[in-house]
Amino acid sequence: MLLSLNACEVKKQAQPLNVALGQKMPNLSVLHFDGRQKTLKFQSSKITILNIWATWCGPCRHEMPSLQRLSTLLDPKKYQVIGISVDTDSHVAREYLADKKILFKNYISPDMSVANDVLAIRAYPTTFVIDHQGRIQYVEEVWRFWDEPDAVKIITDIGAKSKWQQPLKK
Repeated sequence: MLLSLNACEVKKQAQPLNVALGQKMPNLSVLHFDGRQKTLKFQSSKITILNIWATWCGPCRHEMPSLQRLSTLLDPKKYQVIGISVDTDSHVAREYLADKKILFKNYISPDMSVANDVLAIRAYPTTFVIDHQGRIQYVEEVWRFWDEPDAVKIITDIGAKSKWQQPLKK
């Protein structure tokens, strides 16, 4: 019997995410892999593809190379791919990234507070596409090949619709 696993489900009860389409993505407190604190803010000049993942999650490991390929397909002046690992051991996550040559920005939330408390992630991987205003425009709660034409189109369509508004100069 062949079993297909699309996501690592962590929570058995289907609770809604703490964020919804159209809402602003909250600032997220994460760590660099060297332990320094970082606050991710999502209102920027770039569309953000934010992936929450873990090395213990088979679908996450399966998806990460496609996110790396996506990061090279998209214009780096307009788009950014960011990963947040929820591994408890930063060395394991860092070794995985190095081994698979994952070069896009990655951070870690070893206490899983970003996934559990802030976002209420239901399954791994979960990926958000966030527009210039920091609003969530798309959520995917299973793995996918992010470098396939349909996924790239979802992201570039969001980019085309999102208008970056520079603050008015006084």
